[in-house]
Amino acid sequence: MSQPLFGNADNNVVVAINNCHSPFMDSAILVITDFWFFVGVVCCIIAYSIRKDKFPKTILFCALLIVAVGCTDYLCAIIIRPAVQQLRPTNPDNPVSAMLHIVHGYIGGKYGFPSCHAANSFAIAVFTCLWFRKDWITAILIAWSLLECYSRLYLGVHYLSDIAFGGAIGSLIAYIIYRLLTYIIHRLSIFH
Repeated sequence: MSQPLFGNADNNVVVAINNCHSPFMDSAILVITDFWFFVGVVCCIIAYSIRKDKFPKTILFCALLIVAVGCTDYLCAIIIRPAVQQLRPTNPDNPVSAMLHIVHGYIGGKYGFPSCHAANSFAIAVFTCLWFRKDWITAILIAWSLLECYSRLYLGVHYLSDIAFGGAIGSLIAYIIYRLLTYIIHRLSIFH
């Protein structure tokens, strides 16, 4: 796919967001999009689970969270990206890259559709929100997921369509895993 899914609208959005930059935001966004920031959020979720649930339920939650992210990441990075082969906006072979501000040399990999950051963060958010069913957790995790998505647009490494489809894929996989879990729990009368 040579053109982004949303065509010129995708180009216009990534250029507009990327070009509203400052040295402070450049540094802050690199922290937000970093792997270790992601790990920190997941550690906080697991800590909450340990505090809230009994031991076997926490282990189940952690295992299913890993399954959700693993399936999401594999589908997006290993199956869809090589099949679609849509260049990232920051890729030097992509004409739109000339209009982008490259933040500290960060351009990402070659292909960007769909966004694994969006997919994984929404998989974590949706599964966790369904599991705990707390409004404050939902608000925090959806805000975090949207911040992750914004960081990818800010860096110019993804189009809006990459983000939208990544988020949708992650949400759908998390929902399916949660529904399968609830079906199994009700069939076997686990945790009742």
